[in-house]
This record gives sequence, structure tokens and C-alpha cells, in this order.
Amino acid sequence: MLYPLYNILLLILTVVLAPVACLVLLVHRKYRVGFLEKCGIKIPLLRGASRPLWIHAVSVGEVMAAVPLIREIKQRHPTLPIIVSTITATGNTTAQRNLKGIDQVLFFPFDYNFIVRRYLSRIQPCAFVALETEIWPNFLRELNRQKIPALIVSG
Repeated sequence: MLYPLYNILLLILTVVLAPVACLVLLVHRKYRVGFLEKCGIKIPLLRGASRPLWIHAVSVGEVMAAVPLIREIKQRHPTLPIIVSTITATGNTTAQRNLKGIDQVLFFPFDYNFIVRRYLSRIQPCAFVALETEIWPNFLRELNRQKIPALIVSG
């Protein structure tokens, strides 16, 4: 398939852009927020016996769109743990402030196989819900490999 080509291109881009990325991280504090988490180094530990529902909201708009969805899920399944991931720092802050009844807010991982596997082994979600059409090939492929249902609710 195209996965090997995608991963080779991802590796090439990483090597080429690494110096620029390092400079940006040094100069702009806002890009450092959540960086280690996105790299799979500091993934928050989730407490609880049951597997959480993972809802992905890219940024502020999707986080706010998640409010009624999370409210409805919590009404129907009050004991179901819910985690929300975002990509942006503002989305992450908005989720922490505005989403009631969720168990964890975290940053979405970079789409490298080893990072995705580490995230999924740590979180072990029962299902993954994306609030936007975001295609991360390695992430979606690993969800499929681990037989974790995935769906897009608006896209």
C-alpha cells in the first residue's frame, strides 16, 4: 500500500525540517506546550478500570462543538471515562476549561508508528471519535490493527 511511502516521506520531512522546528521551539514558547506529549514522551496516565472513549477535537471550534456530544454521552453512559485530545494549545486550554465530565485532556500524538502505538497502549480506548475530517494514516491504521472502532461525527 501507500503506508511505506507515507512513512518514508514523513521521515524525510522530519529530517529536513528538524533544524527549523528546533529553532521555532526555542524561540516561540507557545509551540513547546504539549510537545513532549505529542512525541509520546509524557503521556498522561489514566486512572480507572474501564477503557475510555477517545474524542478528538482539533482546536477551539471542535472543542466547543464537542460540548453537547459529551453531555449526551455522559447522560447515557455516566460511568464511561472520556478523554479529549486536541492539536492546538488553545484547543487544549479550552477543553480543560469548558468540558465538564471528562476524565482527561491531552494532545494528539504526532503520526509516527512508534508514537501512535505508545499512545494507544497507554490509553487503550474502547473507541475513537473525531469531530473533524482529519486523516492521520498511521493513527487510523493502528486503530484498525487493534480493532478499535473509529468514526467521524462531523466532517
